[in-house]
Amino acid sequence: MTRLFPPEADCVAQIHAQLERLVEIMSPPFSERVVRLTREGISTLVETAFWVGLQSNEGRTTRVRLAVASPDHVPGAIRFASPIPYKSSEVVGLGPAVPEGRYLAGCGKSRPIGPDIGL
Repeated sequence: MTRLFPPEADCVAQIHAQLERLVEIMSPPFSERVVRLTREGISTLVETAFWVGLQSNEGRTTRVRLAVASPDHVPGAIRFASPIPYKSSEVVGLGPAVPEGRYLAGCGKSRPIGPDIGL
């Protein structure tokens, strides 16, 4: 399948460059907590979020907001026993379980995020 936001796309390169620049200008302790994204990781995040935003489940439109953080730096984070793959079908399926006005957070493994992102 052709990707709308492949890792080599200019928009993905710009996001990657901006995120890397933010890491450069941050001071500790913030710079030490950053989850660094690869271009593949950014591509996967944006691509999946785009397709999720076009779907609905149980009559509710799925709204997507992206933030990347280690679960250790998210107060009150709840972890699933087994990570759920970051695929549009999985994210849309979880949407109805999230109360109105609340958020579902996803976290990758404790290494640079690539295509194996899990919720």
